[in-house]
This record gives sequence, C-alpha cells and structure tokens, in this order.
Amino acid sequence: MSTENVETVPQEVEVEVQSTEKVKAAAERKGKAKAEDNTVRVSRLKRVVFYARRLKKMLETHDTVVLQGLGKAIMSTVELSQYLVHNMGCTIIKIQTANDLKLKKKKIMIEVSSGGKTLASPKSEDGGN
Repeated sequence: MSTENVETVPQEVEVEVQSTEKVKAAAERKGKAKAEDNTVRVSRLKRVVFYARRLKKMLETHDTVVLQGLGKAIMSTVELSQYLVHNMGCTIIKIQTANDLKLKKKKIMIEVSSGGKTLASPKSEDGGN
C-alpha cells in the first residue's frame, strides 16, 4: 500500500502546480487588460452623470480616457465630453470618427484628459485678427 501512495501523491502535486500556474497566468493577463483599458463605451440609455462619476475615478489612475459611442450613442458621447470639459475641467485631446463595417454603424472616439493638454486648433493666416 505504501508504494501506491508514493506514486499518486507526486501526480496530484503536479496537477495542483500546473493548475495554479494557469490561474496565475490568467490573472496576469486579466490584470494587464484592466490596467491598460481606459476606454468607456457610452450608451444612450444611461445618464451623463453616471459616466461622469465613472470617468472621474478612471482619470485618477489614467492620464487619458477614451469615450466611445456607436450609432445612436454618438450624441450621448458628445454631450458627455462637453459635460466633462465645462463641469470637470477636462480637455479634449483627439476626436476620431469611423464606420464600423461589421455592424454597419457610425462610431466616434473622443480622447479626454484631466487637464493640461488641449485640442489643437487651426491658426488663422492673418495672425489672429
């Protein structure tokens, strides 16, 4: 009986070691995805204040946050960006529009910063007069 126990114990230990390594690797991948993910997908169903609170927390950990709206949520995304600029002192860094060919809808992405950087505005040729 002692020889059976000796053979089965190492096999069980190997299985446990492999499973803990897989769990650790999955946790690292998940942690990296969350740490780098600074995108907020805006819906037209939720209020602007809901997203403003969420973005306020995100801007504490990230330098910039990307607002993303698809289809009918484009207007809500623009309203949210304006709310952030006027009420929270944020600045818009970049605005992009695109067509989502899979869903056949328009898409907008607005990159917002907590302050400092501004959206580059075109300069007039006559020196600003």
